[in-house]
Amino acid sequence: MTFKAKMGIIATGLFTTGTMLTALTSALLLTSTASYAKDKDHKDDIMRLALQSSETTMTQAIAAFRSNYAGTIVEIELDDEDHMLVYEIKAINLDAGEKHQASYTLNNLTEVEYYHKSLKVLGFSKLDDEDVAAIESVNQPGAVSIDKAIEIANAHNSSHIESIELEHKRGLTYYEVEYIDGSQMRRLLIDAASGEAIPSINRK
Repeated sequence: MTFKAKMGIIATGLFTTGTMLTALTSALLLTSTASYAKDKDHKDDIMRLALQSSETTMTQAIAAFRSNYAGTIVEIELDDEDHMLVYEIKAINLDAGEKHQASYTLNNLTEVEYYHKSLKVLGFSKLDDEDVAAIESVNQPGAVSIDKAIEIANAHNSSHIESIELEHKRGLTYYEVEYIDGSQMRRLLIDAASGEAIPSINRK
């Protein structure tokens, strides 16, 4: 067998091996993606059922938080913490330069975790301009509070809120609400100034 023929056989073998590896990698990626989607759907189903059967509300969790900590609440999320569903609440106190974060059980609003940190370094705030703008906006007279945003979201649909977060982008301050609608997770954006839904950038 000539040298050229041997090299041809080697090249063919390498090509075949490479093709097999590519196919195997693609198959693994597809399997991983499908598994992730299935796990996420399962998690959403658990949260939906838990919210349906819960006797507590997100608004009650806010009240529990405010009875102990000062600041503007910027995010509330239903989360899985040590195999227990909790409301995780984050707030920022601009005047004190502090961040407070606490978690409350979904079933009876027992506080199970608290976290606090300073947002200042050498007297300067570590918050970015968008965070500051968002908080200052909702603290203006007539602005929509996070409590009101939850009320608006509940009136907008009969589903269950999974999270709500204060955002400020492109000069607009709004609340981003994620809610479970049947077996799907959907999103609603609420203008923090007017309380109106923002249909132009709403999406499923």
